[in-house]
Amino acid sequence: MTLEIVLPNRIGDAILTLPALLALKQLQDRYGLIHETIILYPPAPLFSLFEGFNLFHAKQLDGWCKAKSWINPARETFFLYSSSQILGHRTQKSYGQIIEAKRFLTFDQHLGYLCLEATEELLPQNLISHLKQNFGLSLAAIRYFGICLEMGYTVQQLIDTFEMTPAHFKTGISDQGSSKHLLPEKPYLAMCLEAAYGRRKEAKRRWSGDHYLDLAERIHEQFQLPTVFLGLQREPILPDRPYLIDMRRNSPLSDTMALLSQAIGYIGNDSGLLHLSNLLGIPSLGIYLSTRPEVYGPIFPQLNTPLIEPENPEPLMEWVQQRLATPLKA
Repeated sequence: MTLEIVLPNRIGDAILTLPALLALKQLQDRYGLIHETIILYPPAPLFSLFEGFNLFHAKQLDGWCKAKSWINPARETFFLYSSSQILGHRTQKSYGQIIEAKRFLTFDQHLGYLCLEATEELLPQNLISHLKQNFGLSLAAIRYFGICLEMGYTVQQLIDTFEMTPAHFKTGISDQGSSKHLLPEKPYLAMCLEAAYGRRKEAKRRWSGDHYLDLAERIHEQFQLPTVFLGLQREPILPDRPYLIDMRRNSPLSDTMALLSQAIGYIGNDSGLLHLSNLLGIPSLGIYLSTRPEVYGPIFPQLNTPLIEPENPEPLMEWVQQRLATPLKA
């Protein structure tokens, strides 16, 4: 029999599950309460990355996988997001967040703590305090630790066992390839103007594109640094400048990771690429408008400098100057 964990389909949310998945692996290695094979279903763009972490066996949740689930369903499946994309996947017992607006999705066990408004009420306070104080984890990452409790582990076992540093994920990252042919010949900063996959209803999460272009111009004028722009959308159109390098939509995620991993720093909204750069160990400046870092911050907060609702590029230039004052990696 198997036990399945279906990860969120957004890049940032999927990365935020990593602390809880690492904790589950450490608990299993130490106590071994779960005798079934644990299978992860990461989003397709992150499949090879999660597979390389060797936390648990990874599979893709495609049509063939769903068809097989009707013949040999898992004993339990934890759905860490609620979407029509999970329809058709059969299991003997399902866990997930029941959402009133999505009545077409039902689960045998409601995981109310996956809703951020209820996380602090429904998860044990000593666990939340421990993860905040000792690891600086945001609430969006902490909520996923609830699945460890669902599987029979105790809060004290979690507190005694869990440890996490960037080194825990180094192997999976190093296996992704370098794509050195893409890299500019000189040091550069990386930027992404996007957030929430361009959805209009979440436009308030995105800092003005004009501000980003103004910032990139200032960086070049003051420090002679080019800026590499990453993302899925080609808007706004960048001015024709040799120091504004447009890699949007041109790169698969492996190439985007290569470009991020060699940048001297990353600047962007609260988005998937902010979380990805953080996972890669790249110092970042996160711009928070309608969200807040204590709720949605990346898993290694020591690498991310949050900036709340900046009105212009001036405070960002201060961060760039401080970043350039530190030794650059070889």
